[in-house]
Amino acid sequence: RWPLMCFNGAKNWQLGWYEDKTIELYNIASCGPWKGRLYGYVDYSLVADGYVIIKVGEIHIQFNKISRINEDTMEMRNMVAFTQSSDGFGPQSWSLAGLETGSWDYKDIVVDVCRKSTDASGLDYFDIVVRNHAQSSRCLNQKYTPSEQCHSKTSSPSKLPTQQPTPQPSPIPTRF
Repeated sequence: RWPLMCFNGAKNWQLGWYEDKTIELYNIASCGPWKGRLYGYVDYSLVADGYVIIKVGEIHIQFNKISRINEDTMEMRNMVAFTQSSDGFGPQSWSLAGLETGSWDYKDIVVDVCRKSTDASGLDYFDIVVRNHAQSSRCLNQKYTPSEQCHSKTSSPSKLPTQQPTPQPSPIPTRF
């Protein structure tokens, strides 16, 4: 049998497979820290209130849970995995780090992997805080969510179309 393992967070984001359970964070420096639950994408269809991918800039954060479709994965098993992608829908992505708990620094952000827990329905998740260096971690405090202008559950809006509509099709088939 083939090994059961899936794509990393950058590839899952690019493919849009879990779009309704993803969040993209913006302006962490001015908006304040963000805190939320990160579930394994293998539990995607069971997640009621949380995310399976968090995107901050070019960084994608995903819980690489070992279960079902991902039971044979070899790297960052049961860890919060950090990946980076090339701009756009490129073929390149890089694994940067994996944490069970602790903090991870990248450029102007810090990601705190606070603790692994189990929700009322039995699903494992991690409490995650994304902040800048000047902000303190809120791992032990109550839930905190910044204003809506700092995050989006859907991808960024596309640019307005710039091309005119295509001309009418020819009335008869054309030759090759």
